[in-house]
Amino acid sequence: MRVVGLPRSVYQAARLADTLVAGDSGRARDRWRTLQLWQRFQVLGLSAQAAAAEVGVSRATLFRWARRHREAGITGL
Repeated sequence: MRVVGLPRSVYQAARLADTLVAGDSGRARDRWRTLQLWQRFQVLGLSAQAAAAEVGVSRATLFRWARRHREAGITGL
């Protein structure tokens, strides 16, 4: 019987992501959670401005965080 798994790089990336989210950078983790909450509010139909008001961060800051997260992942936050 042959057991097939995912490539090693997938496991390494997952381990690194867990470390970065649960690591020492509490500020990055908080920003990531705020960004997720903001995006969920937008999916529910709130405008970007209204969703930003709900999470308590300016719209411009949230768009900046979203760009940084897109470009560099959690380390960008």
